[in-house]
Amino acid sequence: MGWAVSPSRATRPRQKDGSGAARISPAWMSARGLEILRRFYFDLALSSSPTALPALLAFADPSRITYGSDFPNAPAPAYQSMTRMLDAYPLTDDQRHAIDSGNAQHLFPRLAGPGIG
Repeated sequence: MGWAVSPSRATRPRQKDGSGAARISPAWMSARGLEILRRFYFDLALSSSPTALPALLAFADPSRITYGSDFPNAPAPAYQSMTRMLDAYPLTDDQRHAIDSGNAQHLFPRLAGPGIG
């Protein structure tokens, strides 16, 4: 099992003083650090824009990306817009199925009942 993170939240850690300034250790920029980060699972909550999604796909294996809407925290227009952008993005049928439901079913097999997916 790995960590599941939203790219938008993973890139903006909060500091002890409450600021959003990111301080990334140089160790994480090493090849080993990037290898560890690529083991994470990522959700697409509010991160399927034409800028964010290609960057995520260039970094992460599509088998480690899951759909996420950020519902109910995000307002409906925001997650509906992100879902439309994801639907319009040119993915293969296998990638789309994996991101939409297959990867989540792999992570949480007890939730993958008959007729789901």
